[in-house]
Amino acid sequence: MATLLDFRRRIRSVKNTQQITRAMKFVAAARLRRAQEAAIAARPYAKELARMLRSIMSRISEPQHPLLAKRPEERILALVLTGERGLAGAFNANILRKAQDFFRANKGKKISTIPVGKKGRDSLKKAGFNLIAEYVNVLARVDFATRERSPRWSRIFIPRMRSIRCISFSANLRR
Repeated sequence: MATLLDFRRRIRSVKNTQQITRAMKFVAAARLRRAQEAAIAARPYAKELARMLRSIMSRISEPQHPLLAKRPEERILALVLTGERGLAGAFNANILRKAQDFFRANKGKKISTIPVGKKGRDSLKKAGFNLIAEYVNVLARVDFATRERSPRWSRIFIPRMRSIRCISFSANLRR
């Protein structure tokens, strides 16, 4: 049977663990706040850069680069970026819901899909989509020396999440 001394040691151990956990929460909150502030500070720059590029493109009558040429949307590539595990709350579900909406809206067009992340791959395979490639566990083996040649696409769409607040996100589609 446990003695009074054993109970006191156990209580002290639990209190020490609580202090460590509380300190880890504070560190995580500070990191999250810094990352959030950096992302919010970069938004005006990104918006202005996009506006500037649209302005430049509207003034060029005949773009020389093939990526800048205007083409009809015949072949579409949907790049679906999801997580590897289900530890991100509704992140994966919202991305996949936005992708499904996009696929329904463009039913008549030839859409090929590349899922990046295990959750997206599993969900899109289960739904029966045309997967031309899949990238799972990408961050474990990043290699910038290799790249694949792919056919030219008319448009590339990326369903993504935009952070509104710390715990609030909005899913949208990036062209």
